[in-house]
Amino acid sequence: MEKYIKLGEVFGSYEEFNEALSKYCDKEYVTFYKREARTIVGAKKKTDRYINPNLKYYQLKYACIKGGKKFKSSGSGKRNTR
Repeated sequence: MEKYIKLGEVFGSYEEFNEALSKYCDKEYVTFYKREARTIVGAKKKTDRYINPNLKYYQLKYACIKGGKKFKSSGSGKRNTR
């Protein structure tokens, strides 16, 4: 039986996680997109904590293309686009 991603599972690198996610998507016929992402470079500007350099993102949230969080526009709709 193939290994699936489990809640709370820890990965040593972003590539390792991405490979596991790819296998899961292929087996379950789902597609995810990066909903919110914060890179290591951006996070280092705001924290002095140690961050594993093998990781690409400090914080990353995926959402399924069929569901996920509803998009809320931050605009007020006042600008004429035509």
